[in-house]
Amino acid sequence: GILNALGSDTDSLIRRDHVLRNFDETLSHMLTDEMVNAGINLHKSTQISQVVKESTGLLTVTTNNGVIDNVDCLIWAIGREPNTKSLGLDKTGVAMDSAGHVIVDDYQNTNVAGIYAVGDVIGK
Repeated sequence: GILNALGSDTDSLIRRDHVLRNFDETLSHMLTDEMVNAGINLHKSTQISQVVKESTGLLTVTTNNGVIDNVDCLIWAIGREPNTKSLGLDKTGVAMDSAGHVIVDDYQNTNVAGIYAVGDVIGK
């Protein structure tokens, strides 16, 4: 990603074998390969079990696959919750599920013509 492109030594830990696993399979596999090609240290099938702040201020991240030492910045993105409550979608008639995700078809169309949704807001 961006931090790697700016020159940071970047480790990315993913729970499965590919990033964006709920997206198009070709996109998921290609992006995973390109992240590795760009120099990102991609840790597949990895779960974090412990993060310890050392006396130096650096972090030690322990996972099911080993330890990552001397981490100066940890960005932890887990789970997604749609931020749709304040959008006023109820006024448009756009259908949402009980969790607040916008319901779309295979082409990101909502049930309202001309309104589309993609990404975290659809829960994928």
